[in-house]
Amino acid sequence: MKSSIRAVVALAATVVVAVGLTPGSALAAGQGWWPVPGFTPGNSGYNPAETTITAATVSGLDRDYSLLQDRFVTAPVVGGNRIYVAGWSGLHAYEEGTGQLLWSTVWDTRPVARETTSQLAIAGDRLISLRNHADGGSSLLQVFDLDGQPVARTERMPGTYTGMAVLGDTIVISAPDLSVTTAYRIECVVACELTPVWSTDATMARSVSANGRVLLAGTRDGRYRSEIRDIATGTVTWSLAGRAYQALAANDAGTRFYVSWWDTFQVLDVETGTVTLLGSNVFPQEVAITPTRIYTVYAGRITAFDATDGTQLWRRTFQDDFQKPAVAGGVLYLATAFGRTHVLDAETGDDLMSPLAWILDRPVVTDGKAYLTDTKGLHVYVV
Repeated sequence: MKSSIRAVVALAATVVVAVGLTPGSALAAGQGWWPVPGFTPGNSGYNPAETTITAATVSGLDRDYSLLQDRFVTAPVVGGNRIYVAGWSGLHAYEEGTGQLLWSTVWDTRPVARETTSQLAIAGDRLISLRNHADGGSSLLQVFDLDGQPVARTERMPGTYTGMAVLGDTIVISAPDLSVTTAYRIECVVACELTPVWSTDATMARSVSANGRVLLAGTRDGRYRSEIRDIATGTVTWSLAGRAYQALAANDAGTRFYVSWWDTFQVLDVETGTVTLLGSNVFPQEVAITPTRIYTVYAGRITAFDATDGTQLWRRTFQDDFQKPAVAGGVLYLATAFGRTHVLDAETGDDLMSPLAWILDRPVVTDGKAYLTDTKGLHVYVV
């Protein structure tokens, strides 16, 4: 029997708006680039501009060139005809069309493991890097211009930081293990510094923002708590005791967070805090959102729901634990925690033939190119 989730109108917008970033990143997303890990600051995982690599053509992918022969290479961000990618050795920029190396910045310390390598974001004319220090007990926040020059002094913080959101000159980073979220502002007088502007004990595990706000969760006075804060000011615009909603994604309009709470999948209105149950027994760990489909991942299970009426359209189960899914050109890309890759028709869930067999990080598919990482580096595929 088919199950369903309760329909919520306009679960995803068809126009990409880079909520939470500067206008430069909005332009990049609109051109079909991939400026932040989840494609949009809302972490949708959906690229609507891809028309070259499709369900009909993905089987014809062939490696065009390889970049960064390094260990622990993370998925790149792409924008302004450049590819930015981090690995064990450092941060590197390449020309998008040819793969020519433009510049490199060598890390003064090495990341401790693949799970703790850099998270990158293009924010206007800046490149933000959040990475873990080699001692495993601290993280480094760095800001570069797009030519690889440091914009501000490196900020080192204790703990492992996994969530990041950017709004203009303000960068919010979050360490769930330490129950701390801190916002830094880039302030320039004689030289530029990263100045702390607000902090809280509520956190976010993923990089999700909606219309300049972040949804944070934690415990306070022995009770679960959720709160929405303004990125720039830290002002609490909504809070709720008794629930710790984990933000999975936000719609492109920045009006809704898609959240998990125990086994449930819910939507939270950014302005009013109204929460609507989408479904129980879903256990969503990661999601991808398109105008017509919602894809939820739980362990090795991927489920597609209709975004209009909430009907379960199909479900597949594999012997792998999936990372965050990505959708582009009608293709659903699933990388597992151990590197195995599944390529499915996003509409039907059927397997698609492709040469993609091993990916260490989530795939990036944009502007007619598929960027895939493995143990040997970053590889660029075209049809």
